[in-house]
Amino acid sequence: TEIDGIACAAVDLHGRAVIPGMVEGHAHTGFEDIAAMTDPGDTPPEEGVLIGLLNAGRLLEAGFTSAFSAAGVRPRQDPVTRNWINAGRAPGPRLLAASPEITATGNLGDGSVMHQHRDSFGLVADGADEVRAAVRRCLRE
Repeated sequence: TEIDGIACAAVDLHGRAVIPGMVEGHAHTGFEDIAAMTDPGDTPPEEGVLIGLLNAGRLLEAGFTSAFSAAGVRPRQDPVTRNWINAGRAPGPRLLAASPEITATGNLGDGSVMHQHRDSFGLVADGADEVRAAVRRCLRE
């Protein structure tokens, strides 16, 4: 068979249908069993990367061929997952990697309280200068 002058193989699917892969538009590959927003920050970085790779594989197995990360747990976690997928070292969808959520004090992603600092999935940055610095740190990593 030829399509636009290009030789193609025809495949008889015996009455089955072919659908394109699905896109996960709000993925958190590094999150697992989250009960509180500080849970991701309590996960050691090494485990976080493994969780990300495992969940990326699960997404692909479920039919998602692309995923947009809504927030990574740490600056390097999503890029490492993406890089391993792209290098063929781990199964997963095409992944648009993200940094942690950049948030203001008291907003979603700020897990700290006055008496106790807690990491979560957010980098706290108040004001334009701090936001620019947080973005630059994430890009550097």
